[in-house]
Amino acid sequence: MDGHEFPLTWAQYWTWVAQHETPAPPAALTGHVTVPVPDGELSVSDVEGAVRWLVRRHEGLRTRFRMNGDGYPVQLIEEDFFPVVRVIESPAVLRDKEAEQAIGVILRPFELGEEPPIRAALVTVTGVPTTLHLVMHHIVCDNTAVEIAKSEIRTYLDHAVRGDVPQLPAPEWSPRQQWEFESSARGAELNRRAVEYWRELHERQPCDVHPVRVDSPPSGGCRVRFSSDEVGKLCEVIAKREGCFDAVVLMTAFAASFANVKGRDVTVFKSLLSNRQFPKTKGYVGNIVEMGRILVDFGRFPTLRDVMKNVMTSTMKGMRYGQVGALRIHDPKLGVEPIVDWTPTEGGILFNYVPASSSEAAWPDLPSSTVETTEYQHQAGNSILVINDHGIPRITMYADRDFLSPEQAESVVTGLPVLLEQFWRDPELTRLDFQGVLPRWTAPSGWIDWRGCWIHELDLKAMLEAFPGVRAAYIPTRGSKERVDHLVVGVVGTPAVTPSALREHLLNTRWPSGISVVPAEFVIRQDAPHDTDSVEAWCDEPGTICRGTGREDGGDNDETGESPAEKVLLQCIGRVHPGTRPRLSGNYGEARGEYIKIPAVVAGLRAAGYEGLRVQDFTSPFSLRKLAAQLTPCE
Repeated sequence: MDGHEFPLTWAQYWTWVAQHETPAPPAALTGHVTVPVPDGELSVSDVEGAVRWLVRRHEGLRTRFRMNGDGYPVQLIEEDFFPVVRVIESPAVLRDKEAEQAIGVILRPFELGEEPPIRAALVTVTGVPTTLHLVMHHIVCDNTAVEIAKSEIRTYLDHAVRGDVPQLPAPEWSPRQQWEFESSARGAELNRRAVEYWRELHERQPCDVHPVRVDSPPSGGCRVRFSSDEVGKLCEVIAKREGCFDAVVLMTAFAASFANVKGRDVTVFKSLLSNRQFPKTKGYVGNIVEMGRILVDFGRFPTLRDVMKNVMTSTMKGMRYGQVGALRIHDPKLGVEPIVDWTPTEGGILFNYVPASSSEAAWPDLPSSTVETTEYQHQAGNSILVINDHGIPRITMYADRDFLSPEQAESVVTGLPVLLEQFWRDPELTRLDFQGVLPRWTAPSGWIDWRGCWIHELDLKAMLEAFPGVRAAYIPTRGSKERVDHLVVGVVGTPAVTPSALREHLLNTRWPSGISVVPAEFVIRQDAPHDTDSVEAWCDEPGTICRGTGREDGGDNDETGESPAEKVLLQCIGRVHPGTRPRLSGNYGEARGEYIKIPAVVAGLRAAGYEGLRVQDFTSPFSLRKLAAQLTPCE
């Protein structure tokens, strides 16, 4: 590896993997800004020079990305790697829709191995430059960095009108410097601590799913828009007093209602964060947006102040290391072993907090304090967008009806100033005294909370009894069924029914919440014990055929495969991950598959003549046998 080629930083992982999503990468992987060209004697060549100046100034904008022979992505900084500025001639100034259609050529998915991670299009009217459009890939920048690039281009063009070149300070940070830090002794130690932190979070509660029955039909949802100068002022003064971000104050306040609705002491946010820790500045281009998981815990900490402090700690870790999902909470280089009980992290509410900018023009011109609720028939997921518009948070919340009714959703946002005012007056406020939050849901009989997923006993029994050879299924527990720390299922069936077969069956069965529920242990008997609600009776009474976790033995051909597709899939995973022994009855995570190598596995399958699997299939709980069944020969 030469001096200009180096691995990806931690924060670039998800963008690299998402870039290889099929049939096309998500549009959210790019940032788009427009720069009006100032009036003057500027030519097309002058604007092209501005783009080359920007790219020469920031090495991340002239970086090529590719996979090495081991399946890992690397980035190569080129000395002369500039985008072509596409000139679009128009007889008149283009409207927004017309401009979007005209610049469509630069909005298509990037080919990061073939072109720079920045594109440019210049609109001219009768030959005179009017508007420069820049599109930048998130693998080298976040939204703030895009705005910085816009500001620097405008500065250059303003100077060009006067006939000179701006003398700006050198960029303070870059992806290469971030990687150098992460490769240092201090950076490696911080990485190890971060991995251990995320590992503890995952093992404690990998999911955060509200109660939904399997046969519940899709029920639509709602959008609530809320703006409040009062909430903005309260967030500002509380954040200053507590030494945290405004976003942390809002996140904690939202969590109070969400945890209650889910009948838990905790709730999880999937938060869009930026890798902005070294140095602590915003004056550079080369920051990566990441999605970190932040667990807000009202059970472990006595006061709202303590909860908020812990959320701030989690947010800082998320900003530094971004998402560390189940496929990333082990790292052989750091000496961190993979978790034994691998389950994809699911659930949680997407939380995105951004400062207002010219790119946020879609937000309507609303008064300083207002609430507006709109219902719809489809399901759009659960998410919160907060735009801090000069101190006034403008909040857009989407909520599926099986999570919050429109009335509940509106109550959540209108209750924010009530809770925040209460906390401002009483810093030692405890959960029992919260005002302005939704009441806590109490689970009726039959509901079980297993690792952050509410499941109904009858639904799990039905799934088990759908397996061939199972005559009856039971859910014995030790004590309360509402929260179970070690979920055991008892099955009456034939000798052909094994823990491994049952586990694979459940891995491949998804609930409405999008997860798979896999118990910690299976006990298979010829007949049910006298006390079907006793774990001890199921395990100790005569008549037990077998018991186990289901990971012990996947049967014949579990490591070699029977069909050509199974054999190819096992070979591709094994080739990219030397020393592992992937099994058809397990999933990609249990095969110690690395998140960052998923694109290499997909590329290997395509090279072997197979297609049909997407990136997200490998992050699912589905067994490799099920994934192999989805493969089809390439056309």
